[in-house]
Amino acid sequence: MFWSITKLIQIPSNTGKMALIVLNLFISAQQVNAQQSDSFLEEEVTRAQRQMIQKLTGVEAIREEVYLSARSTPEERREVAGFLYRSLEKDGFTVQKHHYKVSNKIPLLDLFFNPFMGTNVYTIVPATVPTDEYVLLGAHYDSEPGSPGANDNATGVSLVYQVALQLRDAAYRGKHFIIVFFDQEEDNLVGSKAFARKIMKEGKHIHSAHTADMLGWDADQDGAIELEYPTRELKALYHRAAQGLGIPLHETQVTSTDHEAFRELGYPAIGLTEEYVNGDSTPHYHKATDTAETVDYIFLMNATRLVWSAMEQLAQTPQIN
Repeated sequence: MFWSITKLIQIPSNTGKMALIVLNLFISAQQVNAQQSDSFLEEEVTRAQRQMIQKLTGVEAIREEVYLSARSTPEERREVAGFLYRSLEKDGFTVQKHHYKVSNKIPLLDLFFNPFMGTNVYTIVPATVPTDEYVLLGAHYDSEPGSPGANDNATGVSLVYQVALQLRDAAYRGKHFIIVFFDQEEDNLVGSKAFARKIMKEGKHIHSAHTADMLGWDADQDGAIELEYPTRELKALYHRAAQGLGIPLHETQVTSTDHEAFRELGYPAIGLTEEYVNGDSTPHYHKATDTAETVDYIFLMNATRLVWSAMEQLAQTPQIN
């Protein structure tokens, strides 16, 4: 675009030529500054994501003198819920906790085994215009017992958190955005199913639900991301976003993570992950070796850019009644 502008300027005099040279130098400087700004922002996001993953996996304290080796027990999960609540509040969000209690499939078992109890942490980034339409973006924060859960799923948590900050700062939002961190995905999606029932009971008009899970491994360095069970519209949305970023996308039929909780209730939903089906997924899955050092932070940054691009499109699209 800048090149086209300079080609249209026809000034024959020496003074005009000098002015044109100065204009070209100014334009070049602006382009360099923009590139440096983008690079700086990416560095800031990567630094924040690395720090969050380190806190969630016990490399750093999640609060004073508290280090987590996993996020599985009720005590560990309460620590994480508190950390996410405090972090969101510090960043200017109005935060809420959704406490739930879910009986075992056979209620009689509640006499012998504790029912499922947990806490989803969420905030709503409000639209800047009148609308009753919501987009949900979430990730689960729990891990398997004995696993630090860096890839599964501290990566998803850090991605969603950074996109939330971008949405907070957006000048225009044509929809409300529900940002939610689910408990107990590893226990048959208990947390996300409880949250899906909550929003259905409240009668919220959900445009779509998007979840991020395991986005920190890219051994073949192709940058590819899998779209899990997307609707036609959501598939098109992410392909538009990926075109400008040069990110390859693959569609799969995986339903074993949180997006399925919303699909079951009839909401349009999609999951995003590394190449889980296509064979380029972490070998540390559900193991003690799923540590912060194994995360590919460049891949995570690119996945974050993809999701932000999709959310930005949705934010800029007015509601169609």
